[in-house]
Amino acid sequence: MTGAGAPVVFFCLLTGAALGALFVVLKALRLGLSAGRLLTALLDVLFGIVCGGVVFLSALAVDKGRLRLIQALLQGLGAWAAVTALDPAACALGRAVSLLKRKILRRGPKKT
Repeated sequence: MTGAGAPVVFFCLLTGAALGALFVVLKALRLGLSAGRLLTALLDVLFGIVCGGVVFLSALAVDKGRLRLIQALLQGLGAWAAVTALDPAACALGRAVSLLKRKILRRGPKKT
């Protein structure tokens, strides 16, 4: 990579935004399911593995496997933008899923 052209910049921003959106989805899932420490740890480990894979594959695509500072900064900026924009929606979605789960569990099977 001799210079960060427009396609590389947009690719890095997009992959960072995708990782940020995945983080927000997992946050809504944790809030909605009232995840305990074990499920939270499992989701965090899976998220870390996915992030590592995406960053590695992005580095392969951008500069033959070498992670450059510009790539890391742009992916971080994309992730920050996605999390900042989508976090209120994730919290609302998590509360809605939690409420729906409580309603379903409250009704339960009918006893005869």
